Formats: sequence, C-alpha cells, structure tokens
Amino acid sequence: MEGIAEVKLEQVRICDLDALKKHIHTRIPTIYTASKTSTVIPFELIEQERFHFRPVATIARLVLADLTMLPKRITLLENCLVRLEGAVTWEELRLFLKEQGLDLKVAPTDESASVLGGVATAASGERSFAFGNVRAQIVAVEFMDYKGEVQRLLRAKKLHSDALIDFVPYQQKLAAYHQHHFKNPHAPYMEYESDLMIGTEGQLGVIVAIEMEVTSLVDHSYFAIMLPRWEKGHFWHQQIFNFLQQFCRKDNKDNTEEAPLVWAAEFLDANSLTLLRMSDQESVLKCIDNFPPDQDVLFLEVTSAALDDFYDKLIAFFENENNESNEHVLSMDRIMQLPCEDYHCLRVAVPRTIQESNARKGVTKKGTDLQVAAHDFPKLLDLYLEARKIEESYLFGHFASAHLHFNFTPKSSDGHAISKCDQFLEELYKKIALKKDPFVLCSPFAEHGVGVLKKKFMQDFYGEVEQELFKKLKDRYDPYRQFFPHGFMSL
Repeated sequence: MEGIAEVKLEQVRICDLDALKKHIHTRIPTIYTASKTSTVIPFELIEQERFHFRPVATIARLVLADLTMLPKRITLLENCLVRLEGAVTWEELRLFLKEQGLDLKVAPTDESASVLGGVATAASGERSFAFGNVRAQIVAVEFMDYKGEVQRLLRAKKLHSDALIDFVPYQQKLAAYHQHHFKNPHAPYMEYESDLMIGTEGQLGVIVAIEMEVTSLVDHSYFAIMLPRWEKGHFWHQQIFNFLQQFCRKDNKDNTEEAPLVWAAEFLDANSLTLLRMSDQESVLKCIDNFPPDQDVLFLEVTSAALDDFYDKLIAFFENENNESNEHVLSMDRIMQLPCEDYHCLRVAVPRTIQESNARKGVTKKGTDLQVAAHDFPKLLDLYLEARKIEESYLFGHFASAHLHFNFTPKSSDGHAISKCDQFLEELYKKIALKKDPFVLCSPFAEHGVGVLKKKFMQDFYGEVEQELFKKLKDRYDPYRQFFPHGFMSL
C-alpha cells in the first residue's frame, strides 16, 4: 500500500456536458478519466482500495469522475481534418477513418484508450517517427473551464505573455527539446494556445472535443527483424537505428501528399517475448510461435507501395554492415514479413501483460520511458543494461525515436527487490534532473504523463521557472484547485 488513507475517495459517472458542468460547479477536487488505461494512475489498485492518494493540504474529499458515458461523435471536416467529441476511443476513430479512406497519424499502442485522454497526456505512440508528436496533429482543443463554460484553443494562435503570465523563460528552457524533436520534455510544451490542454493531464480544465489532422489510407507491410539479445551487445541495434534515421520525418514538417516510407519502428526484447510465451491468450501464443526464442525483435511498418525500394535499401544495408564487420554478421534470413494483426497483437500485449501482472501482485509501475537525442541512443541502452542487473525487467517501445520503455516487475512480497528498484529510479531521475546523467539531453517521461506514480520524481525537474508558470496557470484556469489536485502542477 502506498500513501496514507486520509483522502476520502468517491466515484461518479458523468453522462453529458450538462452533468459535467454541474459537477464542476461543485468545485470538488476531481480526477477525470475516460478509459482507465493509464500506467501512471493505478486505477485497478485504487478500486481495490490497495492504493491511497497522499494527503494534499485542504483536500479531504476527492472524486474520480468517469467520462466514458459522454456522448461520442466523430465528424469528418475538410482537408483531412476530423472532429471528435466525447469518449471516442482510438480504435473507434481508426475504424471510422478507414471507411472514409483515411488513417491516423497518431497511433497509441492501446487502442482501447480514450482519444481525448490521450491528448491530455500527450500520448503520441508509434507513428510519431513519421508524423511528429500528438500536438503536431491537433489543430483545435475545446475544454470546459472552472466556470462550466466551453472554451476553444487553436494551434494557429501562439501563446503570448501578458501582465500576469510570462511564457518566455519557460519556452527558452524547453527550446532544446523542441530542436531535438522530443515528443515531450519534462514538462508540457507551451508554444501555442492548444498546448494549454495537451500534456497538462486535465489540470487546467476538461477536454470535451478536438479537431485533428489525419492522412490518406495506404496499404502497409510489416517486417520483423530478429536481433541478438541487446544485453549481450547492441552493435546491430545501433546500426539499424542509424539506418532508420534517414526515414524519419520530424515534427510533421515534411507533411507532403506522399506517404512516409517507414511509419513506425517498434521493439520488443527477448524478455518481453518470453513473458508473452507464458500468456494464457491463444491469439498471443499463436503469434509468438513465429519467433525463435532468446532473440529481440524489431517490427517495421512500411508503405506497401514503396516496399521494393525499402527492401532493397535494407538488403544493401545488411550487406554493407556484414562486409564492414567480421565480428558482427547478421543474415538476411532474420528478416520476415508478418500479418498486420500479429504486429498489433504482440505490440499491445507486452505493456498490457506487465500492467495486469503488477495489478495482480499489488505492485504499482516500476519503470520509465526515457527519450534521448538520436546520438545518445547507445548510451540509453548502456544505462538500461545497468538497470537490468538489479531485477528482472522488460525493454520495449519506440525504437527509432530513441524512446524505449523499461519496466521492472518485482513481487509484492519481495520488499528488498522493490526497494532496489525504487532506489535505482530515484537516483536515475535525480541524475537526469541535475544534468549528471550521460546524456546531452533526456526526457524523463516522453509520454503517458506523470500522473500520481511519477510525481515523486519530479521535484528536481521543476525549478523556479516551471513552478512559477504552473502556479500562475492554475491561478488563472483553476482558481479553486479542483482539476486533478494531485497533478505535477501542484508539487
């Protein structure tokens, strides 16, 4: 059990905007959720009363508001824009777009998650390699403010300082992350009006609708490249990472009519595949049969129309690297095509299995999702190699974006193992915050938000600049401190 059980937790279900407005008018401190798929708010443990929120001054009552019943509406606008209202999931949006000959630029791994919730946590997912982060796709956000009124924010309008709020020092502090194309730095970007709602985790209001860019639907092909275990040497991981950088289209600036050649490059290490082999899900076991044991796997999503061109480049790359190095030889029989369904099945199964396993054991998430600049990718693997010596763990995620998820899975009964994992994470984040880590630049939480589980690591990341801006934003947009009072803006 974590925290102290002094906050009375209640749960309500909100079925329409009138009910949302009415609840906001009560000014009761509230966490709003639409799908409960977050990895940084342990909803299952909360409902089992195995997790308790830490006390916050003046807050003795907290509401968990379920937005899953908000009416869903998807409207296709002109010029590859779509409008979403309510509790639409990523799967529902994708299927709607498919019928219209369109596709998502953003592809969170778990499609059962709410789109609006994903925007609130800035969850960019797999295709950011091709199209940039989620904020690059959002052109408008509508949210309900503390008065119960719906406000509209536009990406086309830049945030400007005024007599009460100065954005410039904060923007300057985060500028390097933008230059290196990070999905999210240690705090939300604050450049456009719409950024007030993207990645702020519902701390300034409740998102009720968005308008976002989509793209034309094209046929995709999927590759799996079997690699040696990264713990035994990551020569090929580094070489393939470098090879893939030529296909990256940063921050959607190359947004042309032509589809990207490579849409995504996703990684599962051998431990992750071993975990899936213990699954009781027949669909997962069927997919995993195609892969040899004790191997890492890199999945590539490629435009089918350019498949021959990409495959020629890949073959040439392998031949060149094999000729250059007699010690590290990788044969072409390690490359295989696989069905789209297998790719998505395996990719979502790993984080979901880890989360379910932790919930059963009564353990909250012990892991991180660091993103580093491309030139620091080998250092990232070296760092995770040190972490692997501590406890059994799993490495997976957004390979070509230098953004990998690392998760420990200690048993709840093993207090020593839990303590070691916590100590490692605390020391890791402190080093990153104090610039004592081996990286030129590093984002501690590149997506999925801070929630409540990672908040304890954030103190060293937020200096006077961040804390002053957060306070003034809360004063303006949440004067009664009713929107997610346990969030990172309220350290």
